[in-house]
Amino acid sequence: MKEEAAQASFPRVISTMLGMMSGTPSTTKEVEGMMKALPATSGMVETFMLEPCIREVGLPFLEMSISYFQNLSNAHKEGKKIAFENFNFPPAILYAMDVVPLSPEILSSFLSMGVPKGVFRFLDYTTGIGIPESMCTAQRGGVGVILSGLIEKPDIVLNMASGSCDTNSKMFDFISEYLDIPFCNIDAPPYWDEGGEMLRYYQQEYRKLVAFLEEQTGNKLDEDKLRQCCKEAKKQDEYVAEIYDLRRAV
Repeated sequence: MKEEAAQASFPRVISTMLGMMSGTPSTTKEVEGMMKALPATSGMVETFMLEPCIREVGLPFLEMSISYFQNLSNAHKEGKKIAFENFNFPPAILYAMDVVPLSPEILSSFLSMGVPKGVFRFLDYTTGIGIPESMCTAQRGGVGVILSGLIEKPDIVLNMASGSCDTNSKMFDFISEYLDIPFCNIDAPPYWDEGGEMLRYYQQEYRKLVAFLEEQTGNKLDEDKLRQCCKEAKKQDEYVAEIYDLRRAV
């Protein structure tokens, strides 16, 4: 199955995007030529390149996406650890400690967005090794990519989905055992009390996470860098909130 997966379309998606950004076409004719040469990603190319209102934000999105995958590809070469983490994990701590995040949901999303039927072979792969179909589909596609060897093997597993998604959490238990890599679970309190016992409990869990990362990576948490990362994350949250406000008018 690994040999079959090695011929899958996921690597072509990444190389296609890299090619798109290395020489961004400026005319409709150039875009149409690219769509003929790369039919598997024609829908994505057409949307990002030909729709003026989308192109303005689509190209920066592609640039950020390429940067994400390049960081994954270069992590071990640069002596950095890769952390298998879920989509609701706050990445600021990881970036502050030079740890590269690997989210299976992102892998599944790009497969679904850029490659016809690209995610299904990886869903089948996970089913073949015993992962039930009732587990999170958004994760299973990305997990299939990882377990089939198309992405660098993660070094650690981090989970923050406790209480919000049980199947999400169990996938991280499985990956830790299946790949025999260290696992840290951040427990979420059952309710929130501003400044109370639950907040202190959550703070304690974060301190546990930092201690775990320092032990596994050999890096100390740079608080100044963490503040900078958190400041950037807050800015992104504000943009998301603004987008949701604008959607009310649609």
